[in-house]
Amino acid sequence: MAWFSDKLQETFQKEPETSISTLIGEESAFSGRLTCQQSIRIDGAFEGEVTCQGDVIIGEKGRIKATITARKIQILGDVQGNLTAEKCLEIGKTGTVIGDILCPQLFVEEGAAYMGKVTTKVIHQTTPYESDGKVAKA
Repeated sequence: MAWFSDKLQETFQKEPETSISTLIGEESAFSGRLTCQQSIRIDGAFEGEVTCQGDVIIGEKGRIKATITARKIQILGDVQGNLTAEKCLEIGKTGTVIGDILCPQLFVEEGAAYMGKVTTKVIHQTTPYESDGKVAKA
């Protein structure tokens, strides 16, 4: 199951370079619920839940056990948990994912490992920052 091509680079290059506002370094470990409005990079250990309006990047040394919801997700380390990306999700050649994925575009580089269910469809999620308090009807 490999959907990796030059389109991945095109997708990430079309938008301005991601500005990382939060970093969890290699020597750091964090557990709990993390909510951010901008992008985050995790190079250390994290366990819990991440909700981000920006992008989430899991570095090569990142070790994650969490549910992640973000605009775009890039996995270069190890992730156990369900992932939801509003735009796209990339699993790089050093990345490993065990969990379900929901995203409109999925890119898997040769050498990456993945186990779980993939659902690719266009989604729009209301983040806690956008919510008007009304319940959406399906």
